[in-house]
Amino acid sequence: MGVAHEKQPHVSSVVRATAATLAALEGHGLIRRTPDPGDGRRRLVTLTEAGRTRIEGGRTRIEGGRQVREEWPAHALQERCVEEERATVLQAPALLERLTWP
Repeated sequence: MGVAHEKQPHVSSVVRATAATLAALEGHGLIRRTPDPGDGRRRLVTLTEAGRTRIEGGRTRIEGGRQVREEWPAHALQERCVEEERATVLQAPALLERLTWP
C-alpha cells in the first residue's frame, strides 16, 4: 500500500470531525455556511453576530487573568458533571500517560 493510501483514514476522520464541529457551531447559531460563488463544491464559513459576541466574551474572560483560566475547568466539572464523571476526568491524565509512554 502506498503512502497516500495509508494517510487516507486519518484525513477522512479529520474531515468528518471538522464537518461535525461546523454543524454543531451552525446549530448553535455561531457560524453561517453559504455556497462559495466561485466554486460550487466549497462552502464559505462566516461568524454570526452571536459567534462574534461569544469570541469577544471568551477573549475578555481569558484576558481577565490567569485565575479565571485555572478556575473554569473546576467550575465546569462541578456544574455539569456528577461525582462519577468527575472521578473519571481526574483519572484521565494518568491513563493517557500510561497509553502514551512505553
